[in-house]
Amino acid sequence: MKNIYELFDHALSIVEECCGDVVEPINEVRINYRSKKRWGMCKYTSSTDSNVIEISNRILGDDVPYEKALQVVVHEVLHATYGCHNHGKLWKRRAAQVMEKYPELNISRCNSASEFGISEYKRPDKKYAVQCPICKRTWRRAKQSKLITQTWRYSCKMCSAKLVRIL
Repeated sequence: MKNIYELFDHALSIVEECCGDVVEPINEVRINYRSKKRWGMCKYTSSTDSNVIEISNRILGDDVPYEKALQVVVHEVLHATYGCHNHGKLWKRRAAQVMEKYPELNISRCNSASEFGISEYKRPDKKYAVQCPICKRTWRRAKQSKLITQTWRYSCKMCSAKLVRIL
């Protein structure tokens, strides 16, 4: 697994070299083990006037090339620059500045898992379902919820019939 702090230091030096000293304070850099589809996130907190950067553990794996992981971290560090908390014109301009100097980094808004050489995350199949016996509208759930365990309490919004559990 790649060292997130080395990646962060490298990304920070790239952004400062290309864009100047425009990076807001970053309180913490951490690995997100729960994220399945998001590669990274920069969360700004106005009360502390600082940022927290989270990077998915899927990007830090040994099967992902260093440059691909670096481009995700650079993307998030760009969000930590003044005025770039979204993908607006200023963020795009700064991303273009970085890509001009480092063309191997493809800093864009979205990247697919195949670009990183890892498999797409497939959501688990939904094991449970309830259905309206009249209009046949179906609701599926992956986990047991009150809709599944206490189906008699619910009725269809379309025709007001009591729902029936089918799976």
